[in-house]
Order: sequence, then structure tokens, then C-alpha cells
Amino acid sequence: MSRLNRSSLRQRGFGNTRSESSQGHSRTPQLQLYEKQVAPLRKLGRLHDAEPFLRLLLQSQSNLPEVYRDLGELAAQRGDTDQAAQWRDAWLEQASTRPELRWEQGCAAEALGRMKPALEHFQWLLEQQPHHLGAIQHSARLLLRLGNSRQALPLFEDWLEQAPSDPEARVCLSLCLFEHQQSQAAEALLSEVPQRSGANASSAWLQLGRAIEARLLQNKGQEQQALSLAQELLLDAETRDRPWPLQRLLCPLLLEQQRLELLQPVLEQALQHQPEQPDLYALKAECLLLQGQLRAGYEAFDQQRRLLEAQGQSLGHGCSLPRFEVGVSKGPLALIGTGTLGDTLLLSRYAPWLQEQLPIPVQLFVQPPLLALLQTALSSSIAVKSLAALAQQHCGEALPLASLPGLFGSCTEHPSLGTPNLTADPALIQQWQDRMHLSTDERLVGLNWHGSALQSLLERQSSNIPLETFQPVSELPGVRLLSLQKGIGQEQLETCSFRHRFVSIQGDVNRVQRLEHMAALMSLCHWVVTDDSGPAHLAGCLGIPGVVLLPQRINWRWGSPDADRHPWYPSLKLIRQQPQQAWSELVAEATAWLTGQLTKPQVTHEEPANGTSTDGGFLNHQS
Repeated sequence: MSRLNRSSLRQRGFGNTRSESSQGHSRTPQLQLYEKQVAPLRKLGRLHDAEPFLRLLLQSQSNLPEVYRDLGELAAQRGDTDQAAQWRDAWLEQASTRPELRWEQGCAAEALGRMKPALEHFQWLLEQQPHHLGAIQHSARLLLRLGNSRQALPLFEDWLEQAPSDPEARVCLSLCLFEHQQSQAAEALLSEVPQRSGANASSAWLQLGRAIEARLLQNKGQEQQALSLAQELLLDAETRDRPWPLQRLLCPLLLEQQRLELLQPVLEQALQHQPEQPDLYALKAECLLLQGQLRAGYEAFDQQRRLLEAQGQSLGHGCSLPRFEVGVSKGPLALIGTGTLGDTLLLSRYAPWLQEQLPIPVQLFVQPPLLALLQTALSSSIAVKSLAALAQQHCGEALPLASLPGLFGSCTEHPSLGTPNLTADPALIQQWQDRMHLSTDERLVGLNWHGSALQSLLERQSSNIPLETFQPVSELPGVRLLSLQKGIGQEQLETCSFRHRFVSIQGDVNRVQRLEHMAALMSLCHWVVTDDSGPAHLAGCLGIPGVVLLPQRINWRWGSPDADRHPWYPSLKLIRQQPQQAWSELVAEATAWLTGQLTKPQVTHEEPANGTSTDGGFLNHQS
């Protein structure tokens, strides 16, 4: 043990390591031999003279960790790096029951980048000595780096209690509080950090505190100040050694403001520090998809999913089947709908496509609200079941639907996947058509203007559009309106100035909630005009022509911000809000587009073809 490590042991509460090592531990003959023959020589720097005794202990199958540590040091002195690594691994795996050696093992494991074994050593120390400052500090840092800020939070509180003037403890505790939506507590804690800079150690943690401040400003809607501060911090980080959480903290801010050119390099730095952090892969996925890189984006989402599963986190579907592997699995293959209903609708097109590509049965398991709709559209080619039926699946393999574009490619590689694959139930279509009583010269336009209540709460820049804004659409000649709106926003129908332009059975339509009925109603529409919400995705999957009015900050599902069409939804025209542009301007553009469509001859809707492959299949397109 180096002189520095021995000093560190005393400073961190171990006291006299020699006398303490024998307290509470049986002094076996092996330990007695080591302490009598090896330890004195090691202390004198003559470890090579102790090698015969170490070999003797090794032959007796000693479980003393220090034997393997010493043999590793001797191998390293001789330049035998492979042998040194083997002994070092054996040393770290032999958990000592003596606190001073357990501390040394934890520090060595951490220095080698083995965070989880290091954490196990330090947490054992905390069980023995709950107030051991060194173990508290190292455990808190490791938990934070491993992405477990919830467990790290009480440790940082203990650290701050023992060292109230330590800026690292105060700032990291503030970070933990912020990540658990305790923004006010985080801000109050930051206000007590000494505001001084310079070359001292505290200046690095001061910069991390300022990164938290940038996120707090972003949450308050002060975006320009938040961005300016973030750019200043990133510029400073290029020239100085800054704490690793800084990049991770700033990534969500840059993504939210869709500053993708700034986000990419910062995100890569954050991933270097935390290569197993699922949240970072979610940010990477969104960044790539916003740039139109479909396959790479979904690959990043799949990596996030794998990491969550490896960490034992349930993804909500309760499936115990092993993961499908191309060229290995014998099936049957269970495709599982996870995420939003819109994601399942979109990616369900892979099910019949894969059934044609693979020599094994494919089954699709979906959320209950989608079951009837997808059974109508897909049951002729594959079995569609409720997610609850997964519990009865005991053979085969499984994949989440969201893993498929990353694994097999997207519509970019396989154009047939860009073909909308859903159709509504013909009987339901006929049922609603008989009740609609439209004249032969009337065109039906479906409207949706408000997203879900949950989505509205999550959006900083709302994509909800007041219904009255659509008044110009109601004035188009020969147009009848159909509200597709459900839930919040539907009440606007009662007061809008053009409510008489909606179909006579709008009250009955308002009471319908089931998606298979919504698909039938939408199939009667000549066009839809909708905000960025579920009906837009349903229309795209059904191949209904229309317009989607997108906010300036778009959802990653709508792709790159400069395209007016999305490869998944070729029937929909995308009109994107520009800075300072009012919704009325986008509605005017949509109205102009509809005017152009009205001058064209009426075309009877044809059922879109199921997503069958015409491109040779994914087996010929593997990268």
C-alpha cells in the first residue's frame, strides 16, 4: 500500500489499520503468516522478497485478498501485464472483511472504471460504518454516474451534513433534487453555493451549479437566458476540465430548444461519461429522428430499451419471452405494442411485412383500445391479440414494435413500409355513411384541434389550436365539417361561430370513443385538417389525405423540420409553424391547399394496400 493510501485510510476514519484489521476477525494461520512474513517486507518496499510466502499462501488456496493484490503488483513490476491483470481481477473479486482493505479495493475498482464493483465495496463499508465520509462520497458519486440519483440523494445529504462547506456536495444534492422535480428545493440549495470563481476546486462545481441554473431558467420559460448560459458553459468546458454531469444536464435543454447542431457533440461527450445511461440514448434517438435519420434514431431507442431491461426495469408489457435475434430464433415471434397508441398504429405495418420475410409465425400483441381496429386490418395475414394474452405465451421470442425500424430498417430502406397498412371495418363505414345523410356534392372535412390533456401539460409551446381559428375552412363551398375531437377541446363546439357547418349527427359522433369507429368516420372524410395529435397519426396510417398543422418545435415523430411530407405518412401535407407565426396563418395555408383540392375531380377512396413487401425484404438490405 502506498504512503498516500495509508494516510488516506487514517484521514477517513480507519485509525490504526494494523490493529483494526484484527478486531472482529479470526486470525487464521494464513493471516498470521501474511502479517508476520509479508506485511513487514511490503511496508519496507521489498515485496519481491516476500514472493515465496505469497506463493505458499496461494498453494494453500488462501482467501486473503491482499495475496492476489501483492502478486499482481509483483507481476506488474516484472512487466507481465496479462498476469498482473489476472491477479488484480482475482483481488477485486475476493471481498475482504476488513474495512481498510475493502476501502482499497473500492478505490482500485473505481480507478479502473469498474463502477458497479466499486460501489459494492463502498456500500459494504457504509453498512459497517454508516458515517464513513469517504464511503459516502464515493458511493454518492458512483450512484450519480450510474444514473441512480434517487439512491444518491440521501448520501449527498449525509455528505453535506458532515461537510457543509463542500460545494460538490451542495451542487450534486441540488442536481438530485432537480432531477426529481424538486426545482424549488434545488434552487434554494444553489443560492447558498459560494459565488466565486478562479482556479480553485470550487469553481468547477460552480459551473455545474450554473448548468442547473440554466435548466431552471428553461423550466421558467426564460429560454434565451437559458440558452445563452448553456452556450457560455459549453465554451468554457472546451478549455477546462469540468465535472462530467455538466454535458448531461445541458442536453435536454438543447433538445427542447431544438438546437440540434449544438446538441450532437454535447450528447456524444455525455455518452462517453455515461455509456449505459438509458435517458441519453432516448435524447440521441430524438435528435436523430428530428434529422430524418429513421433507422439510426430507432436503433438508439432500441439501445435505451435494452439498457432498461438489463437494469431490471419493467417496460410495462410483462413479457418473459427472450429477445428475438435475426438468424437464430425459431419462433413464434411476438411483436409487442409499447409506447403510445400512435406508435403502435404506425409500427403495426411491420407485422404483415415480417410475416412475409420470416419462416416463423408472427403474432401482434397490442393495447386493448387498438385491438378491434388492428384485427380488422391485419387478421387476414397475422394473429392480433391483446397485450393481456402475453401471459399465456410460453415459447418463442419477442420484440417491441419500436425495436423493428432499428433492427430491420425503415421505409427509407424498404419503400413498401411507407404504404399505409390500415383499413377501417367496411360494416362500420357503411353504418356511419347511412346516418350521415350527405348530399352527393358535399365534401367531408374532418377537424381536430386539441391534443390530449397529458400532452398539453408536457408541452412548453402548445400545439393546441383554438377551434374558431378554423373558421375559413368552414366557408369553403360544398364543405361539411366533422369533428374528430375527443375530451378536452370538444366543449369549443358549443360556442364556435360555425357550429352549423358540422354534420347533423355530430352529437352522436361526440359520444363515440372507440378507435374502430373513429377510423370508420375518418374513412368517410375526403380530407382531414388536424393538429399534432393522435388523429393525425390515425389518418396517416389509414392513408386519408389532409393537412397536419405542426408547431415550431415539432415532436420527433414528424421528422426533420424542413420537410412538407413524412415518409411514414405520404398522404398528409405538413405545414410547419415559423417563428412568430400565428395559427391563423397556418389555417389560411391549409385552406388554400383545400381550395386547390376542391377544384379536382372527386375520387372515391380506395382501400390502401396492406404493407406487403415488393423490395426483396430486409435480408437483402442488412447494413
